Amino acid sequence: MSIWNKVFIGLIIVASLGLFYVSMQALKTHKYWRTSANAHELRLAELPKEIENLKYGTEVAGGSLQALRIELYKELIDRGRVWYNAMPQQVNPQTGEVRVGIEKPAPHGIKLKTVLYVFEATGPKAGGRFLGEFRVKEVAEKTALAVLEPSMTMVPEELQRLQESKGPWTLRELMTNDTHEVFAGLTEQQLKEILPAGAVEEVLNDGKNGKVRQLRDFLVLLKQFDRQRTALMEKHQTALRHKQDVEAAVADAKKQVQFRQDELAALKTEEADMNRQRDAALAHEKALIEQLESQKTKIAKLIDESRAVADEIAKAQFHALEVVDRRAAVASQ
Repeated sequence: MSIWNKVFIGLIIVASLGLFYVSMQALKTHKYWRTSANAHELRLAELPKEIENLKYGTEVAGGSLQALRIELYKELIDRGRVWYNAMPQQVNPQTGEVRVGIEKPAPHGIKLKTVLYVFEATGPKAGGRFLGEFRVKEVAEKTALAVLEPSMTMVPEELQRLQESKGPWTLRELMTNDTHEVFAGLTEQQLKEILPAGAVEEVLNDGKNGKVRQLRDFLVLLKQFDRQRTALMEKHQTALRHKQDVEAAVADAKKQVQFRQDELAALKTEEADMNRQRDAALAHEKALIEQLESQKTKIAKLIDESRAVADEIAKAQFHALEVVDRRAAVASQ
């Protein structure tokens, strides 16, 4: 074998080694891209689900994000719009009209004649109270103010409570709802701190031993109690008017009694005076009668004496006539 054949075989071997190396690199590159393509194919197969998750959310405890959003939307619809941290600025002690500052949201978006339910933001545990149902009388978006007027007649106790409340207030577009879940997870001590004594046992037994707590519609109860209170106030006012009429009648009767008593006293005084006059008249009459009897006796005596004198005079005259007759007879002879 010539030297050139040996050189040619060597070159072939070297070229084969280069070709083998290149082939190995090509195989490696092919394997890499095939693996990458498979991975991308798997990734492409997963992308529709990820797109679905991005659009509607992933599955979480209690349901999908979309379901939770729907539940949250329902809760927001049931709750209605709420304005937190509203601050009362001026309260009319006679009518209950109040000017309220609303910082957030800005603008607050409250419209005229909207009905709002006002709560103290401190909550029942800290002594927070429901302050009443109000109607929006005026709004000022620029100054973040709203003027609220009570939609129901307020009694003095409610007006006093309204004046004493310094805020912050929570303004609700809808009255809060009663649900079985609202007190879930609270201990008996926590329930005692926020509920009346008679309602704690009812809440604790809710869902136990077949017992189901009857839910309250607070708006219906509020309207019902307002109507009952209005009727009772009218009855109270009627009773007060009747009482005033009776008191006026009693006072008039007392005046009449006093008048009659005064009249009776005057009549008694007059009677006593008349009795004195009568007694004086009777005494005078008795004296006159006695005097009359005395005069009658004297008159009878004078009559008798006059008669006796008249008899004597008659006798004297008769004797004188006889003397005259005798003298005339003597003279005529």
